[in-house]
Amino acid sequence: MDIGNLVYAFFNNPGPGGVVVVTVLGLACVIYYFLTRWIVNGGKGK
Repeated sequence: MDIGNLVYAFFNNPGPGGVVVVTVLGLACVIYYFLTRWIVNGGKGK
C-alpha cells in the first residue's frame, strides 16, 4: 500500500480521520474569527 492510499483510507473512513478533519476545520474557524477581529480593530491589542 502506498502513502497516497493510506492517507486516503485514513480520512475516508469514519473514526480518527473524521475527528482530525473536524478539529482542523474548527481550528481554522477560530483563527479566522480572531484574525478578523484583530484586523477590524486595526491590529491593536486589548
